[in-house]
Amino acid sequence: MNFVINPLADVCMCQAKERLDNLIKPIGSLGYLEDMVIRYAGIIQNAKPEELLCERKVVIVFGAAKSMALAEQSISIKKNMTVPMEINVILAETPSDALAEGAMLVEEFISEKKYQMVRFEVLDKENITLNAVAGGMLQASMMGVPVWLGGKECQRALAIAKKKNPVVADYCFFVDNIQSFDSELGKRAEMEFNIFDAALKCYRQLPTFLEAGVDKPL
Repeated sequence: MNFVINPLADVCMCQAKERLDNLIKPIGSLGYLEDMVIRYAGIIQNAKPEELLCERKVVIVFGAAKSMALAEQSISIKKNMTVPMEINVILAETPSDALAEGAMLVEEFISEKKYQMVRFEVLDKENITLNAVAGGMLQASMMGVPVWLGGKECQRALAIAKKKNPVVADYCFFVDNIQSFDSELGKRAEMEFNIFDAALKCYRQLPTFLEAGVDKPL
């Protein structure tokens, strides 16, 4: 399968950085939150504050057929989540078929439910599962939808995806210090989505020095 992924929009990223640097705050004080905003602007090719939104997010869980018990556990977690969760048992028997199956499933979710960000979770370390996640990452990126990596197994899946198209890495978000928390799948996903939303909210709602009518410090 060929996955043609657009490069991030440099103009939009520069516009986002310029706005962040001119908000009423010390330059760079939001750290990684600013990097997320800049990258997101590049992905959606838009840096307008009023349009930098990400309201429809989803957690997509992949597992091999032998992981049915874990899938059932994930379903119980789903009941307590405020964001939707899609759980998929991959039936493919070869890595290439799994990659295609993962891509197909993600295309359906994004097309039908208009998701603006997908977060992947992996139920096992099976090669079939990792290839399915890699296919999902490639498909989401090709559709201009950012990807949040859930856990270290997703890093392995990303390595597979990069062999198909290295640009896929530009569409992926990952927070190391959050991953070190011993929290269940659903709680960790909501925590990371909340951090991302906070970054976008700062970008939209904090005024620049010019908007506030205040001279920017030298």
